[in-house]
Amino acid sequence: MMKNRITKIIILFTVLTACKVELPEQNQLLKKFDLEIRNNPEPSNWDDNIVSVDFIPLETSAEAIMSEIDKIIIKNKRIFIKCRKKGIFIFNMDGKFIRNICLLGKAPFQVNHLFDFSISPDGVIYALDNGKILTFDSDGNPLEETFFRTDASEIGHETNICVYNNDTIYLWHASAGEGSNFHLTRSNIHGKILEMMIPYSHFSFAAARFVQSCSNEWAVTPSSLNDTIYSIFKGVIEKKYILNILDNDRNIEPLVPESSLDFVSSDQLSGYLNKYDLSQVYGDIVYSSNYLFVNLHNLNRGIFKRCMIDVQTGQVKYFDYPFEAENLFHPRKLYLSEDNKFISSLDAFQVRQLITENKTSCSFLSERHRHEILEKLKKVKETDNPVLMLITLKD
Repeated sequence: MMKNRITKIIILFTVLTACKVELPEQNQLLKKFDLEIRNNPEPSNWDDNIVSVDFIPLETSAEAIMSEIDKIIIKNKRIFIKCRKKGIFIFNMDGKFIRNICLLGKAPFQVNHLFDFSISPDGVIYALDNGKILTFDSDGNPLEETFFRTDASEIGHETNICVYNNDTIYLWHASAGEGSNFHLTRSNIHGKILEMMIPYSHFSFAAARFVQSCSNEWAVTPSSLNDTIYSIFKGVIEKKYILNILDNDRNIEPLVPESSLDFVSSDQLSGYLNKYDLSQVYGDIVYSSNYLFVNLHNLNRGIFKRCMIDVQTGQVKYFDYPFEAENLFHPRKLYLSEDNKFISSLDAFQVRQLITENKTSCSFLSERHRHEILEKLKKVKETDNPVLMLITLKD
């Protein structure tokens, strides 16, 4: 038995066409959110929505020199960060470095290719390598290496992982061509497929990512023309929310791949999106008990928006998606939500640059508090690791 009875929910976006399995609904009155960006709605101001911002500078040491952040999980007062080609870094909640695991190499508990990682409710770290799963305790001490292989021909290579326990592991599979019929599977730690779900669609060729939301829940989004959010609750997949993208004509002709290459390439999809002036969900979603963030873009019009949905009222606010850091106190990419705080990050160079350029205006903080934060961040050197940003929004 696990010490903590923790609920994990995985949110899944996908297109319902070609669905062969009727999935149960969580309730008969699914919440439906209307989204529209084609006419480039006026953006909201972050200062009107944020209550406070806190920062956690991550310690730099000879063993903790990080690259670009790929994924963050917060669990048991530990911060776990996956960096491309650098493994998983473990910090405490003050940003003090603890350990680096899953380094590239051929030694025990090193990896050939770290696709993804997950943490079970009891705190065990599961790292998805090419052909095996490595487990560690919450401090990064190695536990076990397990060879892992899925034999089903209906699925492509596993790219992302979300673990409940050794007998309940959810995997997202990238398409490998016409024979790839399903994206989501439930298996055990040895790769035995127990269930195949979410039929493949040409709109969902890209790998999905499991994102921590509401502290102990999880979200995953394929890149697609998404209109349904699914949840997995204690191993049962259910409909959760409906996204109604008002920009899109539901009566257009379906996209039919022209060759096997179109199953794993976005070229044909991009042409289709432009031809019919479609708006598409892209990137990760993350949500708290109050808000759901969804990114939408319209390639034909060059519009990129971040949508903040109040899940209680359905009200939607739009923000221009920030490809460059524009203000020290305004979030860029959102990695997860923890204890109703959304977590973003800046690298040390960006912090220094924004302070130097005086891009530090902030109406929701007192001047005294703002200057205290700036003095703290001025100590961040150019060679330091990223600075995590914790955002609290208005209820």
